[in-house]
Amino acid sequence: MPIAKFDQLLDTGRLDEAVSLLKERLLAAEMLNPVDDGTYVPYCDRIAYRLLAERDQRAFVGFWEDFLRFVREELEPIWGRLHKGHIYFLLGVAKIGEDTAAARQSLEAAVAEDRSAVAGGWQAQGQQADVEAIVTMFPGYITLTLLELMENTFTGSRQEKDRLCQGMVPLHFDVTWGPREVNPVLVREAVATAVPRVSLDRLERIYRELQAVHTQRLPHAAVCLAGHFLTALLAALPGLEAGLAGQGGGVSSDRLDLLLQKVDAGGGFPSETIRSTYHLIEIVGKNMISLDALALKHPITPGVFGQIAVLLKILLDMSLIEWAESLRSQ
Repeated sequence: MPIAKFDQLLDTGRLDEAVSLLKERLLAAEMLNPVDDGTYVPYCDRIAYRLLAERDQRAFVGFWEDFLRFVREELEPIWGRLHKGHIYFLLGVAKIGEDTAAARQSLEAAVAEDRSAVAGGWQAQGQQADVEAIVTMFPGYITLTLLELMENTFTGSRQEKDRLCQGMVPLHFDVTWGPREVNPVLVREAVATAVPRVSLDRLERIYRELQAVHTQRLPHAAVCLAGHFLTALLAALPGLEAGLAGQGGGVSSDRLDLLLQKVDAGGGFPSETIRSTYHLIEIVGKNMISLDALALKHPITPGVFGQIAVLLKILLDMSLIEWAESLRSQ
């Protein structure tokens, strides 16, 4: 597909024409390979996220639902079964919190698509592999485990649970879990913006330790230190130190939970994404020792927990930068 023409349509806001051009090229199999979603998904993402930014989430969902129909009804009769995991995943994430059953159904479909694609790929090579173990590393499976963990361990109301789930995986977060690293310099600058200078040295020390275990891929240590850092960060916010009198100086999940409650009661976090990220860190940290006893439908294996730890670190870093930006804009 002529990239210049596609770019021109996006740059001038002619999104409907961009969608039509994408479909025309796929039907003609010109410069895009309908069998390889890697050739056209980037174009889909650019359209979808423009719709999300310039219109709303309904337009984002509408685009993916329409494109799913296009793949099923126009491409698959010609090319056979095509991988639709990316589409189902984003539909699932978009519906989290609004329609939990529909979100789970879409995410289950994403996992099924990933399973079929992985199995087919290894079979085509004449080799065998542990398909299930590979599939658990994909975003659809990881998101399902986090949803289940939230559903099974969070004790708040249904409304509050849905609110947390909705902000758990922000739509702007790339399907491949975005960047595998966030520039630590930007994170340190963000922390310096958010907390009083007197607390900065301690927070920077904890963050260096967190960065070290994250780099070494020590997931349990990383989750513990993320909770430690978050506890110290929230305790350093103006007005919260006095509210913790008598609570001691530890970093227990109860202390972090109390801090989260106090921030909520005091006006809340700058965004639902930040709020959900911090609650998710607390929930994972509190339950990581007893994960086997939860008997989740989508078990959190050691490999899955490693992926979750990486995700939490990235979301924590992104939330700090977002928080600092909101303070600078005030």
